[in-house]
Amino acid sequence: MLGLSRESLKTGLGGVALLASLALARGLAGATPTAVHVAGSEMPVICPSRLLFGVTCPGCGMTR
Repeated sequence: MLGLSRESLKTGLGGVALLASLALARGLAGATPTAVHVAGSEMPVICPSRLLFGVTCPGCGMTR
């Protein structure tokens, strides 16, 4: 097998699986400053700061 050890092969396959799952998540999810969309549907706002005061908190900005 091209001189690859079993551990190297498992690490490589794990990396490929991680990249594939990130690409799938990027294809299904998107965000704008006002909403988050997953698979075409808008998710509800659950940030207490945004619901109570109408402004985004630093935590909201970090998730986008």
